[in-house]
Amino acid sequence: MKRVRSYYKNHFLEQLDFRYRLYQLNLEEKLEDKIKSATSLINQIASKGIGVYACKELEKPYLELARTISIDNSGEYIADSFLHVLTTAYSVGGHTRVVERWIGTSPCNQKHSIILLDQHGVDYPKNLKNVVSQHNGELILLSEEDIVVRSSKLRKIASQYEYVILHIHMYDPTAIVAFGTEEFTRPVILFNHADHSYWCGASIVDMLADLRINDFAKQYRGISNVHPIRIPFDVNKAIQDFSVSKEESRHKLGLPLDKKIILTVGGAHKYTPFAGCEYCDVIAKTISSMDNVVCYGIGPTTETGNWGNYGEKFIAVGEINYGEEYFHYLNACDVYVNSMPIGGGTAMLDAVQSYKPVLSYSLFDTKLGNILNGVDTTHNLTEFGERLRNVILSDDVAYSLAKNQYDAVFECHGIENWRKNIEVMLSKTPKMHSIHDISNVRYKINDLAIMISLWCGTLSNRKLTIYDVYHCFKRWLHL
Repeated sequence: MKRVRSYYKNHFLEQLDFRYRLYQLNLEEKLEDKIKSATSLINQIASKGIGVYACKELEKPYLELARTISIDNSGEYIADSFLHVLTTAYSVGGHTRVVERWIGTSPCNQKHSIILLDQHGVDYPKNLKNVVSQHNGELILLSEEDIVVRSSKLRKIASQYEYVILHIHMYDPTAIVAFGTEEFTRPVILFNHADHSYWCGASIVDMLADLRINDFAKQYRGISNVHPIRIPFDVNKAIQDFSVSKEESRHKLGLPLDKKIILTVGGAHKYTPFAGCEYCDVIAKTISSMDNVVCYGIGPTTETGNWGNYGEKFIAVGEINYGEEYFHYLNACDVYVNSMPIGGGTAMLDAVQSYKPVLSYSLFDTKLGNILNGVDTTHNLTEFGERLRNVILSDDVAYSLAKNQYDAVFECHGIENWRKNIEVMLSKTPKMHSIHDISNVRYKINDLAIMISLWCGTLSNRKLTIYDVYHCFKRWLHL
């Protein structure tokens, strides 16, 4: 399989270009020009894997802007109150579900409110209003286009709460301007839902609520206060109450009754072939000689990778709604295999809850670790093939794996454990807000950086030319 490292040279050029533009930003004299350049750079690197996960120079102009805003923060805050800050809330998407579960499972004596910074043109889930009303809170929508006005309102509202919890977009600097001064005293917590990519705001984070257990945030973001709380895994009643038999589901969908069925679910872009890794080709290495095995993909189409080249062995279902049809497919399958080369998360949770054995392969040996504790990702292709074969050939192996994964995932991600993690995190969170020095962070292009560019569709694999070498050297002299 072609090495991912062959893509590194282009990402080195991207990082060098970023460093040069950062050098030019530091030469700007007017704060307005610095803000404009910083905004452009943040938008550039938030969707590109160039090994930059935090940057002091990019946040500095917003911190300067924050100090120009004067807001009276002397008022009393309400004890056990939490303000959840979102850039935009979505009907579909993991980080919005986390907010709903965080509030919905919190103690009744706590007050939880939500503020949406930029909901323009997007309908927010009505359940958000329900969960905050059940916890003595409110749903606040800001409509100000100007970042100073928007940040001023955010700071004033946030001063009334004991804790501020950020669930913001990676490229949204509003929170830096709102909380980029120690005149604002309430502690700021950030839920690290974009732990895989660059996001702005590391300098204002008093506590990082992390998805995984690792030292990535300390090395690459300069954040010392980190506590893992994982993804909250509440029971999905739609799956729990789905009492139809496997045979009934297959009959409903017109699926064969005499075959083993592999299911995979994900956006079509997650199956785009990369560095020799193509979903159907990888799975075919194991099942091509098994006449009684067929693979169904929800998300991919016949135009995705090689999904249209294997006849009836690989069936591309395309997109379907998250509802009864989806649950029938989940119920009908024998084994769930994660999307590749880009893996997923939510669909794996659904498969685990449905007591299906889940397998995951990745050619990316990332530094983050598994997002689900209990579902291990295999990085060796031969080992992955052996595990898939064993699960297909033995019902006992399949059941044992499914049960072990179910128990492990619920033990780690279940709501009771989630609540305990929140309590421990709050006990470790500083009582007063402060601004943090993030100058000692590492820039490193690794497999994770390549994966992010692939995910965002910004990967380029152009060849290194003499022109590039010349400008690399020229820019290096400036740095």
